[in-house]
Formats: sequence, C-alpha cells, structure tokens
Amino acid sequence: MKPAKRGKQGAGGEALLLSLYSVNEMILLCNSVLTEVDSDMLSIVFFSILFSQYYTFINK
Repeated sequence: MKPAKRGKQGAGGEALLLSLYSVNEMILLCNSVLTEVDSDMLSIVFFSILFSQYYTFINK
C-alpha cells in the first residue's frame, strides 16, 4: 500500500512540475510574440492561474 501511495504523490508532483513547465513555455512564447504591456498582463494572468493550481494542490 505504501509504495502505491508514494507513487501517486510522485505522479501528482510530476504533473505539477509539467504544468509549471508548460506555463513557463507559454509565457516565453507570449513574451516573444506580443508587446511588453500585453505579455506582462498575460504573465500576471498565468502566474495567478499557476498559483491557484499550486494552492489547491498543496491543500488536497
């Protein structure tokens, strides 16, 4: 039972890391494509989404 539980937690952390990486990729893409003001706004939106996901992940 314990190894399965640890594996589940590891998978969750992996998913969180993957989402963090993909959000970072999205921000880099937006920074390269859009103007500075637009990319700053998008970065704020992405980070707020990421923070809310992280917060719910921690409190599960």
